[in-house]
Amino acid sequence: KASARAQAGLPADGEEQALQNHVLAPYLSYWRYQKTYPKTDPAELASWLKRYQDELPVAPMLRQSLQRFYAQRGNWAALIKTYRDSEASAEERCFVWQARMQLAPDAQRGLRLARQLYQDPKAVDAACAPVFAYLRAQTEADSSTATGSIPASGGGISEADARDRFEALIAARSLGAAKSMVVDLPEAQRALASARILAESDAYTSLKQTGRYPMDAAFRAVQVRALQRIGAVNPAGALKLLATHQAAWQFTEQDLAQIKSAAARTAIIANSVGSEALLDSVLPTARDEQSHEWGVRRALKAMNFTKALERIQAMSAPQKTQPRWAYARGRLLEIAGDAKGAASAYQMAAVDASFYGFLAADRLSQDYQACPDVTSFEPKLSGKLLNSGALKRIEAFRNLKQSWNAKREWMFLIGRISAAERRQAGLLAAQLNWGEYAILALNQPLDRKLYAARFPILEQALLEQNAAKNGLDAPFVAGLIRQESAWNPSAISHAQAMGLMQMLSSTAAITARQIGFAQAVNLYDPKTNITLGTAHLSHLAEKYAASPILMTAAYNAGPSRVVQWRDALYERYPDLWIETIPFKETRDYVTAVLAFSVIYDWRFDGKLQRLSSRVPEFEQIAGRAPLMCKPG
Repeated sequence: KASARAQAGLPADGEEQALQNHVLAPYLSYWRYQKTYPKTDPAELASWLKRYQDELPVAPMLRQSLQRFYAQRGNWAALIKTYRDSEASAEERCFVWQARMQLAPDAQRGLRLARQLYQDPKAVDAACAPVFAYLRAQTEADSSTATGSIPASGGGISEADARDRFEALIAARSLGAAKSMVVDLPEAQRALASARILAESDAYTSLKQTGRYPMDAAFRAVQVRALQRIGAVNPAGALKLLATHQAAWQFTEQDLAQIKSAAARTAIIANSVGSEALLDSVLPTARDEQSHEWGVRRALKAMNFTKALERIQAMSAPQKTQPRWAYARGRLLEIAGDAKGAASAYQMAAVDASFYGFLAADRLSQDYQACPDVTSFEPKLSGKLLNSGALKRIEAFRNLKQSWNAKREWMFLIGRISAAERRQAGLLAAQLNWGEYAILALNQPLDRKLYAARFPILEQALLEQNAAKNGLDAPFVAGLIRQESAWNPSAISHAQAMGLMQMLSSTAAITARQIGFAQAVNLYDPKTNITLGTAHLSHLAEKYAASPILMTAAYNAGPSRVVQWRDALYERYPDLWIETIPFKETRDYVTAVLAFSVIYDWRFDGKLQRLSSRVPEFEQIAGRAPLMCKPG
């Protein structure tokens, strides 16, 4: 009731007064201020912000609203009182510059701060227009008393400042801002700058203006960029235009490599006719990572293993030593009969506790390199964490089922503590059974093997019961939940999938009818969600012969797509087929769920089963059960 009154902007009543010591009392003020700040005494708002600016995640949000409001009203004194430099955006720094110049003009300081803002490519809002106008006026004043040109340094906009800002804006694709500051460049450079903006914003028109440009290296680079931009969306069109303009511009070999590389990347991803030949016409050193990867996928899809191996070998050393590509290289070498080369590649992948690392270890009959870190929460190392008001507010919001407010508090907290305290926060969250919060906090490389904390089990009995009822592997279901919702029963996706297993209401309704589920379908209820989610998985298992690969792909992308993707490669080499799934999200989803099933196997009973033994399509590799950690 009190929160409803506050969010409506109504004055506090007697009941709210009695809550002034409640842990969430500051939120009542915040909600009321959101409605009433135009009429609230600025001193009162500044006092509230000062008190809670380092404690509440909503304080910066209120500050931003106030800064814009005070700037619009020209209330510069109030704006300065609520300004905080450590949190200020470029827009807010432009606001406070105006405020200081209005209230206490200091030409030297104003000029220095204005130049700092000019050098910031993020300072592009209308709020910064007065700052840049001031600088330009100073530049004109300097020019009129000097040589009549933009000064190399000094009071206004130097040539270096203008050049650096232009390059930063082009790199950030802030083309409107770049266009507005072309006037700051020396006159001799403006035509080239305008041409570069046009190449980025309208590449086709840029090419049509060839006759207006000087035929020199700088303008040739503009045309190369225009053709790259076209190639990124229309490879065939770019190559046709390249042929048309080649004679006039005399593109160099490096120019041709840049243009063809952009076209090849788009063509190979789209699987256009002739895309593989186009890719192979580009030197490996001119290809980007995406081009290399999609080239391998297309060769795998065609079951041209020689070409696939050749394309992996052409990758850079950092790329081809990634576990997925090291495993693929090992698999292709094995298929080609090179056992020694395959073993070397597998060994490279097997050091990683991931899907491909586990598979590589299986093929080598080695232990898994997944030694768990058994570090536990240490109160003495937690600093102020245990006494943090944030923890109390999080618990209060969780009790009120306001998960969005609780999660916002958590993210604000872990963003403002040291790395050591963040680790302790994650371990504490795991201890409190705040599964998602532990996962969010423990996301650094050093935290990776904190398996007990990072792989929570919040509904084990319910999960095991429903998995057994539906003939499913419980660790597999747990891995799917971990990937879908991070064990947050209130999770909801952009597609409106809900709860632990992220079910769509339409899928849940169909499944409920199929199994005779007579209760109300509340997908935020763990029991309902797991009951219907495992039943849905059971139907997918029937459809796909209990294949975890196809089940997970269908769960993520939909059954109709899996029907389209399934091919001869899947039937013979399902491990390589996974890499040819067209959607990155689904590729990563399948490998993550299956890798997580290994970790959950250990989490459930301390034992471990080889990944290969969980997937019917894989060769069932003999060998003892691998250890999570090698002795000694």
